[in-house]
Amino acid sequence: MGRRKWKIKKHDKELAAELSESCGLDALTALLLVTRGITTAEEAQAFLSREAELIDPFELRDMDRAVERITQAVDSGEQIVVYGDYDADGVTASTVLYSYLSMIGAQVSVYIPEREAEGFGLHREAIDAIAAQGATLIVTVDNGIAAVEEAAYAGSIGVDLVVTDHHLPGDTLPKAYAVVDPMRQDNLCAYRGWCGVGVAFKLICALEGSDGADLLDEYADIVTIGTIADVMELRGENRMIVRRGLEQINAGVRRPGVQALLECAGMGDKEIGATDIAFGIAPRINAAGRMGRPALAAVDGRCGSGKSTLSELAARRLHCPLFHMDDFFLPPELRTPQRYAQPGGNVHYERVEAELLRPIRDTGAARFRPFDCHSLGYGAPVEVSVPGLA
Repeated sequence: MGRRKWKIKKHDKELAAELSESCGLDALTALLLVTRGITTAEEAQAFLSREAELIDPFELRDMDRAVERITQAVDSGEQIVVYGDYDADGVTASTVLYSYLSMIGAQVSVYIPEREAEGFGLHREAIDAIAAQGATLIVTVDNGIAAVEEAAYAGSIGVDLVVTDHHLPGDTLPKAYAVVDPMRQDNLCAYRGWCGVGVAFKLICALEGSDGADLLDEYADIVTIGTIADVMELRGENRMIVRRGLEQINAGVRRPGVQALLECAGMGDKEIGATDIAFGIAPRINAAGRMGRPALAAVDGRCGSGKSTLSELAARRLHCPLFHMDDFFLPPELRTPQRYAQPGGNVHYERVEAELLRPIRDTGAARFRPFDCHSLGYGAPVEVSVPGLA
């Protein structure tokens, strides 16, 4: 295997000195900013400011049409389905939109496809199932921009489609009622840094008729989790939202679901930073998709649910797939993964509880093989304590 050679970007110390003097920054901070491509006083102030202005959501093409159709559905009592994705971005996007629509009185539910059984994105079988339940409007989050054939099919059976996504569009846009995507070339705003939950947040801002400053008090933490999990660039609006979200998470009053996930990760009483979200919370939300239970994370992370017991149970279930008990630690009859599977790909939670979790609670430790989210494999056995399950 060939070795990779790091290319070290050259530092412009003269430009950094000018920036340091003009902005009153220390030399190292100015040098780091210049190395990141932030070379003027205006750019530096925008990057470092805590009071950046939110972008008008209606600068996104088709946002007016999305608001029109969703408002019509809410006012007339139509069944709306938020169609999400099974990763942390899609789950948080589903949570934000579902929570807001529920708050304003919409008849709304969430559909998140299963990773193994259905795969990513909108598909005909799901559209048929949604239509059979009486829904007349699907709003996608974090997917849909490539669903050209599926959009046409939805229209042919009388289901309207509003697409919100952040992925690159192809040569042809879906024929939906509205297609909101910051990567569209005909948008009015130059900023394109939002992920799926960021676009969902812009949508609820538009529905609320505001720039979103008031809604940040309610949703910044959830938007922050999805933005960090999707590895978005923390500049512009993303940076401001993530700063606000981290402040909320560390303010002392956390959502039951977020608190439960942090406790399972051994960080319940810790001050949380971006790294903790990236490697503590996000993988546990992503685990739901690999369990065949992606909606588990979305429903129990929703805003204002107050269901702390349910959230704690959900968090523990999301915590478990990140580890696999070492075969040598388990008796032979428990070594097969099939023992913990039920028809349809669901997990046999009662059996997991009785045979795996209860012994851990009794001893406070167990022998595990840590799961590597990059290689999708298990590492060498290690003796660990398991906080959050006691």
